[in-house]
Amino acid sequence: METELIIQNGKTIYSPAVTEGVEWSTERIGSPGQLAFKVLEDKEMKITEGNAVRFKYKGSNVFYGFIFTRKIDQDGVISVTAYDQLRYLKNKDTYVYANKTLTQVVKRIISDFSLKKGER
Repeated sequence: METELIIQNGKTIYSPAVTEGVEWSTERIGSPGQLAFKVLEDKEMKITEGNAVRFKYKGSNVFYGFIFTRKIDQDGVISVTAYDQLRYLKNKDTYVYANKTLTQVVKRIISDFSLKKGER
């Protein structure tokens, strides 16, 4: 297998059927890496903004990030865009937390900055 795409929602791991390939883009300085792909809708697969995404090519890890947007068309194809962690570090907000794990903080930041349907 040359490519492997994994989406994690909580403790559940999905390896969805990708249509039309995977597009990975990155720049050398200052911009987050982006992964865009389309998968077939599956009633058993529950993916949402903030889910972790990992992409491997020929056994090498090339992308790890989080779903930022997803859109389902009338044919049941889900278009997904994920960004690596740099996307979230470029925002200009301040958070103060007590008694939170790093996972809880990251999930909150992702939730706050992820695009929901029809926003922005």
